[in-house]
Amino acid sequence: MADGNYRQYIQGKSEVILKKYLYVLRPLIALLFLEQQHHLPPTNFLETLSQIQLREEMLARIHGLVARKQVGDELGLEAPDTLLNSFIDEQLEKWAKKSFDGGDQKALSEELEQVLVHILDEGEQ
Repeated sequence: MADGNYRQYIQGKSEVILKKYLYVLRPLIALLFLEQQHHLPPTNFLETLSQIQLREEMLARIHGLVARKQVGDELGLEAPDTLLNSFIDEQLEKWAKKSFDGGDQKALSEELEQVLVHILDEGEQ
């Protein structure tokens, strides 16, 4: 999802819709959370963001985008953000190289099953 949105809306563009950065960053931040915390991330983006290690400048840039969106800023067309683009390029390259063996898939599958059971149990209450 991050890779497709990045290539379609941001990479190589002279102007980008800033809101598209959030579409690219959300799955990348979730992956960083999985990598650092070893369990599924919260559904709330800011909560997930608060629980991962990132450079302060990157955190500030992401929080700035979120703050602008929260106050109703349409996040229109602007020049690409070179810091965000570099971060995204780095993350996409890193995740493209990752391979998941059967053990990782089994553990992730079990974790997903537990989350689904929890969600279904809450829905029945």
